[in-house]
Amino acid sequence: RVIAIAAASTTAKPPTARHSLPISNQTGEYARVWLLVARSSSPPPQAARSSENLFLGRSSQEKELDDANAAAMHTTGVPVKLTSMSRKTRLEAELPRLNLSSDVIQSIEKYIFFIGYPRSSHSLVAALLDAHPNMVIANEYDLAWKFAANQGMRRWTMFSNIYTWAKYSAEQGFRRNPDLPMPTTGYAAMGKYLYHVPGQWQGRFNGTIKIIGDKKGGGTTTFLERPDRRRIFERMLKEIRVPTRVIHVIRNPFDNIATMFLRAMGTRFTATKQSP
Repeated sequence: RVIAIAAASTTAKPPTARHSLPISNQTGEYARVWLLVARSSSPPPQAARSSENLFLGRSSQEKELDDANAAAMHTTGVPVKLTSMSRKTRLEAELPRLNLSSDVIQSIEKYIFFIGYPRSSHSLVAALLDAHPNMVIANEYDLAWKFAANQGMRRWTMFSNIYTWAKYSAEQGFRRNPDLPMPTTGYAAMGKYLYHVPGQWQGRFNGTIKIIGDKKGGGTTTFLERPDRRRIFERMLKEIRVPTRVIHVIRNPFDNIATMFLRAMGTRFTATKQSP
């Protein structure tokens, strides 16, 4: 089943409503998605830390991107977007995994993944879903590519890794509390947008996890382009062993294209509306 969600953005703060959650960022804009996120005051559970690394290896996609950027840098002599991917890869290799208990693993009823195009507000939708007390949605753990790069992963490992990355995003990454000091190192220092939902359950859960997933819409769509990768994906879903739901976020394609262009030109945060 594909769940289609239409995302809208506005520069005015949306009215407070039970079914509307504002997501603020450092540019003063607000975005809104019509979802119901349950509230709960129960304390989050504690997870045991593991000495094992969270990620056993770099994904093929990350290596291809690094190689392409390195070649471009060698040809033009101008630094391109190599640093951000390398920093994320190094962080992943050093981050210790939080191991979910067998009871929590058994409580999981569904797995969610995103498909679609970059710049479609996937980050916003995933942040809202992750705020639910019984949902854990990681921000770009990139499970499909990691599963392929490691030639398979166990169900327990996949779910624990997803939870670990979601928790990191909520504490130090793109979903961290903007009222706290910004980390000077790590993945959080690379972005200007924050997807923090105040007073909710991002990066934690209320005793059980009913739905778990990974937000990497563009990367997963690229992964599924080739038949051999689709077979790997089928193996991954078979190992997950719970029903799967797909989220396809629909955005005005002109907004997708405009954001891609502004990011490529490095003018996304300085662009202004010009008179005709």
